[in-house]
Amino acid sequence: MKVALIADLHLGFGQGERKKDATEAMRKAFQAALERGADLILILGDVLHAWTTRRLEDLAEFIGALSLAREKGAKVVAIAGNHEARGGLNILQVIARTGLLAYLDCETLTLEKDGEKVAIHGMGYRDTPAKAKNMLRIWSPRPVPGAFNILILHQGIGNFVYAGARDLELSDLPKGFDLYATGHVHLRAEASVNGAPLLIPGSLIQTQLSREEQGVPKGFYLLDTACRRWEFVEVVCRDFYYVQIEARGERAGELKKRVEEEIENALSQPRRNPEKKPLVRVRIVGSLAQGEVPPNPREIEEAFREQAIVSVGMELGVIPVEAERIRELREKPASALDLVTESFKRRMGEGPMDAGELLKMLVEKEPEETEEAILKAVEEKVRGGG
Repeated sequence: MKVALIADLHLGFGQGERKKDATEAMRKAFQAALERGADLILILGDVLHAWTTRRLEDLAEFIGALSLAREKGAKVVAIAGNHEARGGLNILQVIARTGLLAYLDCETLTLEKDGEKVAIHGMGYRDTPAKAKNMLRIWSPRPVPGAFNILILHQGIGNFVYAGARDLELSDLPKGFDLYATGHVHLRAEASVNGAPLLIPGSLIQTQLSREEQGVPKGFYLLDTACRRWEFVEVVCRDFYYVQIEARGERAGELKKRVEEEIENALSQPRRNPEKKPLVRVRIVGSLAQGEVPPNPREIEEAFREQAIVSVGMELGVIPVEAERIRELREKPASALDLVTESFKRRMGEGPMDAGELLKMLVEKEPEETEEAILKAVEEKVRGGG
């Protein structure tokens, strides 16, 4: 039996030009799975990004994909993700009443085709590690004898986590299954647990725009239970580039120019999908020169509007005056004494004698001689009325 494992559709994610990205990716995934002869499509949670009346069109698209699967003779089975639990309405349970999909939560469904049995064991999302572990222990799923057994979840497992949500350890997973799969984690990954494969398809589109997502294809897994082999099927979506720039006390104009150059460099890279504007995530960290106002992120994004969908995030501080001045001195030929003298002058401010001369005396003269010079300078200052 051929089984497609699709996770984290997040229909309705994004605004503007990205509004339809998720539904397009979902259609491509269903079509590719059905063209490759999928008998069963497993949805590993997070179908809708948010359940609101504004997303009814996304729901209609999903129902259309389910109808296509039924026309082609494929069964669809789904579990709930964390986004299904938001708003108090689990839309998958509602759709299940129409017969377009089977909904599982701590349940097992056994299907048979041409003498081959496949058992799907599914548990929906639990919002804390304790709940996930306890429910898995209480449910205690057991493999169906004579079937290819698949355990599907929507939790962060082991080192494969989403937003720091390490819900389960690999050791928490029950033994005896032929394959394990989970949603919730948006980056594709493969591992082994209890002597069987663990497949994490990842999301169908980029949602987190993290450095780790750059260059990683999106798609789904197609499993052939008869020969126990699987392949990853790419669903081509927008190209994504991640750019991180560290400001080193420069002027705002200089930083903006460097950011624009880095974006242009990213956009010159080879593309998987030349038909869609690529995504560029820019993260700017570090510090600007004293008194500088950070560049306007919207201006940078707008400058590339015709070429890409750019989002700019800034985490900028300001270099203190003294540190900025030392940086400037370092860029010029200067001795260590010059640097220390500059700092000393700034700390002393105006005084009865030149700060540079005082520092030189402190370094080169005996204490008594330095003290005598200071007293003399003070006396002259007083006599002069300064």
